[in-house]
Amino acid sequence: MGAGRVAAIDGEHFEELMADLEASLRELTQAADRGPALWSRGLPRKWTAGQHVSHIAITLDATAVPFEQRVPSLKRGELPPGPNRGFLQTMWVFLVVRRAKMPRGGKTPPPFEAGAAPDREATLKSLREGLERHRAIGAGLSPEERDQLWIPNPFHARWHYTFSEILRVHAVHARHHASLIAEIPRGA
Repeated sequence: MGAGRVAAIDGEHFEELMADLEASLRELTQAADRGPALWSRGLPRKWTAGQHVSHIAITLDATAVPFEQRVPSLKRGELPPGPNRGFLQTMWVFLVVRRAKMPRGGKTPPPFEAGAAPDREATLKSLREGLERHRAIGAGLSPEERDQLWIPNPFHARWHYTFSEILRVHAVHARHHASLIAEIPRGA
């Protein structure tokens, strides 16, 4: 399978999903490291490379926290099944999770926006910590538990993601922002 492709989005394929997420974060940071000044450079009225990386770190944290909070309920058998999905959410999951396509042009909600000048080392540390927090969550669960664990979508509260799905969403999201960073030197 090529970069960004995984066999299945389920708890049984946790290691593969984690490897894909790790690869996507590596692609993101490599995109931001293509030139010494790129971290603080952006297109007019767009984010800098550092802000793109910081945004991904923020979103990793935004999903790690509620998953960590829900694990005890899951372990006690008290986490209800995820809600049914409507047509729009089903299409979104198909597009992003299954087809690995992230639409362009969405507006980032303020809690997930990066600061004006993110510190490179602190941002990269936060990115690594977000990855490891997701790895620790999944490593402590059986394949079945990974499929049962879900959270409301932090970006669209009426929707939800399973743990396996969020690993894929983060990988697709990181690659999306890596492609936006790649446009900065070209002035696209």
